[in-house]
Amino acid sequence: MSTLPLKIKTQIPNYIHEILHKDIYSFNMKKNTLCNLIFENLYNDHDKWSFNREFSRVVQFRLHKSNNELFKQIWNTDVVNTHNRSEYFRNLFATYVNFPAYIREKKLYRSDVQCIERAIKNKKNIIIDYNDEKRKLEPYLIINNTEEEFNYLFGYCYKHGEYRNYRLSNVSCLSVVDENWEHEDREYLNKIKNNFDPFLSHEKEIKVKFTDEGLDLFENVIYHNRPKILEKKGNIYTLECSYKKAEAYFGSFFDKVEILSPSEIRDKFKKNLKKTLKKYKK
Repeated sequence: MSTLPLKIKTQIPNYIHEILHKDIYSFNMKKNTLCNLIFENLYNDHDKWSFNREFSRVVQFRLHKSNNELFKQIWNTDVVNTHNRSEYFRNLFATYVNFPAYIREKKLYRSDVQCIERAIKNKKNIIIDYNDEKRKLEPYLIINNTEEEFNYLFGYCYKHGEYRNYRLSNVSCLSVVDENWEHEDREYLNKIKNNFDPFLSHEKEIKVKFTDEGLDLFENVIYHNRPKILEKKGNIYTLECSYKKAEAYFGSFFDKVEILSPSEIRDKFKKNLKKTLKKYKK
């Protein structure tokens, strides 16, 4: 096969299309980028699938130059288990979407994962790019929250002087630095491993008071990121919850919950609510 067009077109079932679009949104990337990354990471590691449903969707994208050359090299080899280009990419996408979300993410960001894991193995620091800013970290764990379905890089951030979580898809591992870790707390790390919370709520407490409607939301409606209950007395609950988790979870409760303590979190909520109220007075 001497020449191949850069443009790829294949028909897929609707369920594959839905997961691909979910990942485009979740990982904040363009369709073309996602499809190329899937090819890069699975071109020689995919299954052949049988489909008992109609192909109701079409995926079209262009291979990047390097991927186009790679595709030329593997075509008509044992890596490709079909002579039909559309079928090949359909099998590729089907293999990809059948992985759990956190595995899909690791495959898409394989080079970053390898960089971070190499540093963890040797207990060395790394330089990452985060929001177009370089930061130095002691990387301890790549860990996933089954509720979130995402991977997180947990480590000590030198800029902020504290332990922090970063969404794997939001960082790029630029380099491993020949510097040994200085802030590893093995006991704390074990607690993080055994009870992982992306908001780092471990041993942090808040006390809240629900209205009856707010309590119903907490108990029966809004499950995502719900804080762990430590104690409850009527409509007053003590929860294991950091400020960031409280902000993410209780932001949609409005007047149906009141933060009682600690005072610094209560004051932050009051300040944010005043800012919101100002917008509606314009």
